[in-house]
Amino acid sequence: MTTKLRAFASAAAATFLLAAGSAGAAVFVTTTPGPDVGPAAGESFQINFDGPSLPAGVTIAGNGGVTTTGTAPLGDATPFLVTPLDGDSGSVEVRFADFLGNRDVSHFSLYWGSIDSFNTLQLFDRSANQIVTLSGATLLGDLATGSPTDPSANRRVFFTLTGDSQNLGSLRFTSTSPSFEVDSLGFAPIPEPGLWALMLVGVGGLGAAMRRQRGTLARRLA
Repeated sequence: MTTKLRAFASAAAATFLLAAGSAGAAVFVTTTPGPDVGPAAGESFQINFDGPSLPAGVTIAGNGGVTTTGTAPLGDATPFLVTPLDGDSGSVEVRFADFLGNRDVSHFSLYWGSIDSFNTLQLFDRSANQIVTLSGATLLGDLATGSPTDPSANRRVFFTLTGDSQNLGSLRFTSTSPSFEVDSLGFAPIPEPGLWALMLVGVGGLGAAMRRQRGTLARRLA
């Protein structure tokens, strides 16, 4: 797939539309400077690399891994993911489709530390097709300095997915020089249609119960 990018503001504001190759698919990107503000509301499925093992359904593959050494993202005192783990360049992919129950995703976010121009993030669908690519240079321009102490170079990056881009299955982090640091991934899966139906039935039942209660109270008052 090809990717077209349109900036709605300066690189400092970092608000973008990433248009994927398939019709009707688009990814909206916004950021907030560090220290990390945490995942957005609704991103209840989280991968934070803090535990002794990854959550069930999450796998990591490539030249990368979880560490507590090196240059941590600004304000991050917990383990984080880094690539390359060895050498001068590398790529690591985080796969999480099973973790999300193979559901589509409406939005997700991550904390991207010491953003460098040579860092690249790729989004893939559940069939391993590339959705979009975002580099540190594209995201921040001259602000992608790799500074571990500058809030402008350490950001919570928010992605809103539309159309076919909601078929998200993995993220690939690539760095052609040391290094790419990331932590605290949060995802908001879209409920299955059957679950929506149950929720609507529940709301309808609650409304009916409230109407009956009001009717009973009115008769007593009368």
